[in-house]
Amino acid sequence: MSRKTSKRRKQETTSVYLHNQGGGVWVAGIMGSFGALPLLLWGMNESIDTLLIGIGPVIATTLSVTFGRLQTEVTQTDLHIRFGTGLIRKNIPLKDIKCATQKRHKWFNGWGIGLTTSGWLWNIWGFDLVEITLKKGKKFSVGTDDPEGLITAISP
Repeated sequence: MSRKTSKRRKQETTSVYLHNQGGGVWVAGIMGSFGALPLLLWGMNESIDTLLIGIGPVIATTLSVTFGRLQTEVTQTDLHIRFGTGLIRKNIPLKDIKCATQKRHKWFNGWGIGLTTSGWLWNIWGFDLVEITLKKGKKFSVGTDDPEGLITAISP
């Protein structure tokens, strides 16, 4: 790889905006629920107890690592949204974004990734979000506790 190509690639990946939002109580709830499940079912059936004691913490840890954090990054060319380690992610070229608007979602839309009446919602905690409208007309929303910062970073 030439030095010029390396510099260009590094410049393209420089973050204009980088924000991490943790799950806090939500993650603690997952850990507590799956951790308490074996205790609640203790004594029902020996084989079930063994299975739950073994698999409960594995499920809790997997969910917490996968959904424990929502990272929103805007580079000079793209919007990147990642849950946890980045296994679940979405990348959108900034040139495909028509507009971004600050909104609040209702409690029944939930958290995580879900389909709402105004498109897909990527949210880890709270009710503030940025609704992104693509040039093709599709919409999706990103939950954030810094909607103004995200909108500023996305806007040309």
